[in-house]
Amino acid sequence: MRTFLKRWLLPIFGSALALYLVFALYGSLDFALFLQGLRGANMFWIAILAATILLEQLMSGWKWRQILFDVKPVGTLRLTGALLAGYGANVLVPLGISPLVRAWLVARLDRLKMATVLATAIIARFLDGVVFALFAGAVAAAGQIRLRVRRRQGDALRQQRDQRDDRGDTSEAFVRNQRIRH
Repeated sequence: MRTFLKRWLLPIFGSALALYLVFALYGSLDFALFLQGLRGANMFWIAILAATILLEQLMSGWKWRQILFDVKPVGTLRLTGALLAGYGANVLVPLGISPLVRAWLVARLDRLKMATVLATAIIARFLDGVVFALFAGAVAAAGQIRLRVRRRQGDALRQQRDQRDDRGDTSEAFVRNQRIRH
């Protein structure tokens, strides 16, 4: 029975308390409207969203494990739990204390120096920034390539229009054939 309490009842109670606190602290949220929107939502996509978020958090825990491994091997699930606890603390006290909370938790539970664990959290944030910058650069480059292709297509269409105007052919058949080709 004690394992059941630790394993299921406490996390469920904690989640309910966190949800209540979010709505209590941010009083302008209309809980009835929230539930109405939730009832109208497709539960398949809600489940996919929840699974994706959990998978992303698990991957963040694994990434932090890889960074922390040379200091001391710490389990991925423990680090993921510390990440989630840090996010929970950020909900209650929105001052950006998440890295401090998770570093304190991991340092306390695994008998490490907090400065060391905090340094690994900072390294993880830095890596996140590098990956974001790379993705942003890739998206910007893809956008530039697409713009160049559109410009070329626009130039080709303008050239065809000018040729048509030079010939004086403005018939509907000619315009329709040009639309079908492109």
